[in-house]
Amino acid sequence: MKHLDDGKALVYSGQGADYHNARQLLQAIKRRYKRKRMALQETSTDITGLWMKQKKLQEDQSDVVNRLLIQIGLAEGRPSELLNLNRVPTTSKSVLAYAFKNDDSVLLDDQQSAMCDSEFLLLSLSDHLAMIGSYEWNRKGIYIHALQDYIYPHFGVFPPTRQDYISLIDHITVDSAAKTYVCMLEVGVGTGVLSMILMKQNKVHHVQGTDINPYAVACAQDNIRRHGLNDKFTVMQADLFPASTKAKYDIILFNPPWLPGNAAKHLDDAVYDSPKQDTIRRFLTHAHQYLHPDGQIYLIMSNLGILLGLYQEDDLHQMVEEGNLEIVKVWYTTFETKKSKRKAEELPIESARAKEVISLYQLRVIKPQLIAQ
Repeated sequence: MKHLDDGKALVYSGQGADYHNARQLLQAIKRRYKRKRMALQETSTDITGLWMKQKKLQEDQSDVVNRLLIQIGLAEGRPSELLNLNRVPTTSKSVLAYAFKNDDSVLLDDQQSAMCDSEFLLLSLSDHLAMIGSYEWNRKGIYIHALQDYIYPHFGVFPPTRQDYISLIDHITVDSAAKTYVCMLEVGVGTGVLSMILMKQNKVHHVQGTDINPYAVACAQDNIRRHGLNDKFTVMQADLFPASTKAKYDIILFNPPWLPGNAAKHLDDAVYDSPKQDTIRRFLTHAHQYLHPDGQIYLIMSNLGILLGLYQEDDLHQMVEEGNLEIVKVWYTTFETKKSKRKAEELPIESARAKEVISLYQLRVIKPQLIAQ
């Protein structure tokens, strides 16, 4: 533990090294940081300052646990097995094959060549455990009630385990009398679940999905193939929008990162909107270029950032105005939070989470005649 605290990396390997003991060390590190976060909640009354301090602790924890490493053997440049560890999981080879299966399509040629020239790579134990969890999600699938079918997440892609707010997309409608064939752009497509639900509801007939995460693109393509939608649903890697503005859409849907701040780990990119990315503002100021006349934009947002004092509701309204857009309607839903052993009102951040509301904003472009009025 001292080596990790001193900023050094620890490769858990060699004679007597045990996978389960390594897991226990990892759990001990996480328990220590959890105690620190709980202690902060008991002593701080400024919820914004408290959140920032807790986030810093989370970043410190990620830094420490990512330096607890294990060796992964390479066979012809492909991760194949855990090296120099006793009592490794029986599924370890299958987990590695699953987690790295998309590398041929997402890694650059020089990155693949470097792996072919090496005998092993170092992987954080935390990442390996995340791979195991993701492997199980992918093997079993996640049943989506609104889809009445399964979605299969990939490693490195946010799984649709929170389904409370999915009912919000029931409010997405298009005038079927005016539009018999509806084309939609889903930005940040992830697993593809939201678009697939709308297609099942026969509200949308063709979808173009985009995602900046290449693993999400591969994941969505896999789910599209499983559901037999290859001719109706295409996905490309892009930072928000397709490179060309020639294609126009009747609907643009986006479920963006909800919280301002930097992600401590890769998967948190789906949660945090960093100042460098400025994702929501860029989306709102450019979305109109991709809309048909009378097209609609649907934005899914949480108010947790507002409850934590990270931004104000007026900030969102200002970004909407900057994009020459207006809010047509807003729908809301709440969801069940994990129950804490302490009363929520005793823990400021838990109290904020208990009040969280997810909203679906319907937006449209302000027409010139409306501006003149």
